Amino acid sequence: MYQSSKLFEGIKPEELKRILVCIKAYEKSYSKNSYIILQGDKVTSFGVVMAGSVDIVKENIYGNRRLITTIEKDMIFAESLVAAGWDESPISAVAKENCRVLFIPLDRLLIMCSSSCSFHNKLIINLIEMLATKNLLLTQKLDYLTSRTTRERIAKYFIDTANRNGKTTIKIPYNRNQLAEYLGVDRSVLSRELSKLKSEGILEFDKNTFHIVDVHSLSRFYS
Repeated sequence: MYQSSKLFEGIKPEELKRILVCIKAYEKSYSKNSYIILQGDKVTSFGVVMAGSVDIVKENIYGNRRLITTIEKDMIFAESLVAAGWDESPISAVAKENCRVLFIPLDRLLIMCSSSCSFHNKLIINLIEMLATKNLLLTQKLDYLTSRTTRERIAKYFIDTANRNGKTTIKIPYNRNQLAEYLGVDRSVLSRELSKLKSEGILEFDKNTFHIVDVHSLSRFYS
């Protein structure tokens, strides 16, 4: 049931069952909009989203939220918090929909048992690869946020997402408000720019499904 996550790639089901028991991994289910991690919590285990999706948000003292990213099925979250050993989490993790999360204590994962199983090593290698990928994605987001115009931010986001998925029709995990937050732009400005791109025959979209009609034209704004 866990095999679809890259974290467990190359590990046989019977091996995975053994190692999850060994490292004392455990599952929890959450209803939509419930907190998985509350800002200020001490976090000792990172999560793997087994079903549903999770929003990572930053909250202020007035209860306002700013979306940082969305963690989809099979992806991991909170691993950096655990590795850094922070006493208080600077972010909250909220169930975007009903979801199920597998929690893995990082200290148990990184300490090899006496049998030194090869598949334990493989799990650690997979985690490092996923961390490297997330770091690259964060670098991409920084590039979006430092772009001068809203159109540049849109172009970079959709071209990068299309490249990762290997297709020009993509379904994104954000509604308009969330996409505006993610790109650091005003919602009305985002909607206006998307409408212009559609009228120019560059983009087509229906809700959160987008199709890049003219890759060449969109790429002109990818500087």
